[in-house]
Amino acid sequence: MNTSQSMFQALASSSELAELSAYSKEFDLFKVMGVRSKELVHSNILANLLNKNEPHGLQDAFINALLGSLTDLEVFGPALLQENLAAAFGADSRISRELESIDLVVEFPAARLVIAIENKIWAGEQPQQIERYQETLLNRYPSYHHGLVFLTPSGRPPETINFESQVPVYCMSYGQISSLLRGSSASARPAAAIFINQFIGHVERYMSGNSEINALCWELFSKHEEACRHMAKAYEYCVDRKIRMAFATIEERLRNDSMFVDWASEIEVRSNYREDRKVIVKCDLDFRLKSWPEHLWVKVYKHTWLGVFPFTIKDHLKTMADTFPAAFNIARPVRSWDGHYYISANPINDNERCILQDGNDLDEVGINLTLNRVREYVSGICQALNQQSSAPIVSETFLHVVDIVE
Repeated sequence: MNTSQSMFQALASSSELAELSAYSKEFDLFKVMGVRSKELVHSNILANLLNKNEPHGLQDAFINALLGSLTDLEVFGPALLQENLAAAFGADSRISRELESIDLVVEFPAARLVIAIENKIWAGEQPQQIERYQETLLNRYPSYHHGLVFLTPSGRPPETINFESQVPVYCMSYGQISSLLRGSSASARPAAAIFINQFIGHVERYMSGNSEINALCWELFSKHEEACRHMAKAYEYCVDRKIRMAFATIEERLRNDSMFVDWASEIEVRSNYREDRKVIVKCDLDFRLKSWPEHLWVKVYKHTWLGVFPFTIKDHLKTMADTFPAAFNIARPVRSWDGHYYISANPINDNERCILQDGNDLDEVGINLTLNRVREYVSGICQALNQQSSAPIVSETFLHVVDIVE
């Protein structure tokens, strides 16, 4: 046995690695439900736990803890005064979701204080997003004290902040949320306590890490530094290989899986793989049936997201208009896909194309979700095409969109 084999064998048989592996094998309700990266789900959970009137038993412990923690966070702009925050402790609040597109807004009318939370798990910011939210708070809540919390796994600062705004922006990590929940959950009712502990464990395993995990990693590193160094260097290679193997499976199943058997003789698939330093690897598969209009495809891709959407290319919009049924709509250009346009029996927004926000998490569940989504689009397209009259009518919506893109 050579030195490298001995080194990795020692790492593989170490008790620290066994303990660390146990963390990843613990039951994770959020992984089981396929919502580990779903910002909507996490925002709903936070909104519930921050509402002292919900039956979780926390009362105002969590919301008070969040208010108190703001003074310890990195802040950009004129920080809220301690007295403004203290005035909201125990006060009645109104909690809103997606208020003018802001994930969470917590208003304390008696204290004339409003705290917004923008939740970003792995998705990037939209153009001028935080600046727009700062302006929204100023306009919607005049004469209030304002604060905007930018919540991410790492607590990173936002890229779209207006540094001249009077609305301060606080940077908070999910690890800090986990810590606040641990410190305020003693009064939680039994059923809620189980859920809260699941949420804390999910956050610590998937998004932030915790002191026990960090300690185990340090023990591994201390005893097996050289092996850890090789593993760190090989991480991107391993993720790249995993994604390529997963997409090979997706392609094989698109061609041969029983869920596509009705169209087996018509299936056409084209694939594209390319490296990208930002996301390790980019993979694309385009799927169509040969009986469809020539330039109509369903795309499966992994960039940052793992996603699926039906599309045509801008250059073919007019040609498509001659063969497309009136029931179809081109919703709008596909964000981040230059020249691609959604085309479907029903309008599609950008978020609907997402299967996983962190595409590198692609596993068997993600593969099955992807294939199911492709089949949904294929079935919808086939159904609409079958309803097409012998003389297709181009809808006013279609003509209007074609005129816009010319």
